[in-house]
Amino acid sequence: MKILFVTNEYPSSEIPGRAPCIKEQKESLEKEGITVDLIYIKGRNSVLKYFKGAWSVFTKTLQSNYDIVHAHYGFSGVSARFEFWAPLVVSLRGSDVYYELAWRVTKIGLIFANKIIVMSDEMKKIIRREDAIVLPYGINLKLFKPIPTAEARKELNYSPEENLVFFPYDPQRKEKGVEILKKAVYKVEQDAARGIKIVSVYNKPYDLMPVYMNACDVMVLPSKSEGSPLAVLEAMACNLPIVSFKVGDVAKRIENVENCYISERNVDDLAKKIGLALFAKRRTNGRSFVLNLGSQKVAKKLITIYEQIIGNYS
Repeated sequence: MKILFVTNEYPSSEIPGRAPCIKEQKESLEKEGITVDLIYIKGRNSVLKYFKGAWSVFTKTLQSNYDIVHAHYGFSGVSARFEFWAPLVVSLRGSDVYYELAWRVTKIGLIFANKIIVMSDEMKKIIRREDAIVLPYGINLKLFKPIPTAEARKELNYSPEENLVFFPYDPQRKEKGVEILKKAVYKVEQDAARGIKIVSVYNKPYDLMPVYMNACDVMVLPSKSEGSPLAVLEAMACNLPIVSFKVGDVAKRIENVENCYISERNVDDLAKKIGLALFAKRRTNGRSFVLNLGSQKVAKKLITIYEQIIGNYS
């Protein structure tokens, strides 16, 4: 089977934190014997790049016989529509659905899609497509696993006594809620008379992410909206406590996980939940809930989807 990935987000040596899940999915498929080629549209702040991407998709699919063209993110789906005689799969990530302007563009790419993949049931309801398949990106369970906190802190030069809050995004992305996080952490510091450090981790090498997760006491997700944030699944794989607003499928994911909390969307409750998870100094049982989302298991499910589409298309 030969697949063409089309994406406007992909990690590089300069920006290793840009959608590493897509690279992980590509490599997982390749481990299953699938040939996966890649068109990376560097389309940030450049609409022209998407037109060039559309031409690249057309010429590449004209020159090679691909069984499937798989676009990642809605904007990429617009360029991928220009495939030549190959079924189109579009994976929606969240931001391409939850933000109105992005959704208007995304819908164009879905017109001729043979199959749509979304990250959560909530996304499926929003796009009003009963035929959409819910399939989050897989987790590298060999990489994201529990390791001793002391060992992780030593590697990252954090002291054993520090109280560390993990924030898995660029603080400049205001939609991720860093301002309310700062206010909540300040309140916890004042109430408990203890210092707390927010550890913002982005654009770090992928293999360092689980080290940070194991070094920290709690991950906080105060985003305005999410699809199925992979950081939550990865944190669960590391047994890291999680505090989150009710976004995407997070509440469903952590419902039965020890020392994890859903917060109301206000400073007081967020501070309360952070304090509960942080000062318990206790890891979770989250890993047992994500073992079915390992990269290779998800890759096998995706291959089954591909095979069904190819069977219907031929």
